[in-house]
Amino acid sequence: MRVISCIITCIILSFTSLKAQSSLGLGTGIFGMKADVDSKIVGANLGSIQWRYHLTKSTFIKAEFVHAIARGEDDEISRNPEFGLGGRLIEPDYQAYAESVGLFSNYRTRFDLLAVSISISPFLNSLEDEYLSLKYLSIHFGVAMSYHKTMLNLLDENDAIYSSENRYLYDDTFETVFSLENQNYTTMLNFGMETKFPFALGTELFVSAEVFPQFSDYLDGIMYRIRDRPSRSNDLPYYAGVGILYKLNQVEESPRINTTGTRTKSASSKKRSASKKKKKRKKPGTKKRN
Repeated sequence: MRVISCIITCIILSFTSLKAQSSLGLGTGIFGMKADVDSKIVGANLGSIQWRYHLTKSTFIKAEFVHAIARGEDDEISRNPEFGLGGRLIEPDYQAYAESVGLFSNYRTRFDLLAVSISISPFLNSLEDEYLSLKYLSIHFGVAMSYHKTMLNLLDENDAIYSSENRYLYDDTFETVFSLENQNYTTMLNFGMETKFPFALGTELFVSAEVFPQFSDYLDGIMYRIRDRPSRSNDLPYYAGVGILYKLNQVEESPRINTTGTRTKSASSKKRSASKKKKKRKKPGTKKRN
């Protein structure tokens, strides 16, 4: 966690020197995870801050810090294996749940994630302004580092294991810290896409979607899906979000969008058009010779 904090501090301190080519953004959205336990999304559960350094008009480097909470709960009960390898609930945290006692597998994982990626806008210079959503589409790829903490709901309000097979009797308290501490840090890849909508001077609205392939199957606290069949893949975090970007250096006006979705002229462009019209006016005729 200290490493992530130091990196974020260095990025913020670099704003002054890189201000001439950078922008700052804030975002929110929904964060989920494709994992062995079914994901459960309840409202917006993500906040992000990002900084961009523009290499060219269509290429930029993005550094993004994301804080999110992912939750999951299975609809079917799981049990400990009686013998052999495989099965569910074989980690030490679940030893209290014997073969005759089931558990509705669940988790709540907090993520603090720092991603650095390079983004390319392939259509920026080839499309007209009426195709704004496609013109400002960008794709990015990079790497990320994550600190996460997984909590489990294994005990009821009396600190006893759940003995009922009715999952609606479970409380909403995640009191047990998942014990595999060496799994708290993980390196991820980062892939995503985004589109932007300029709507004011130096300000843009962005809509983005990202996935974070990584190398751990313990983000949800469980490694195996069902008896004798390993989990199909590692856990896959993802998010979809919206946010606002502000250009720290505003060289020229961003195009404004009216209610019909077309680009409107700025005041300066209107003045240029007016001056051109004056030049095109017919000059007064010369005097006739006697």
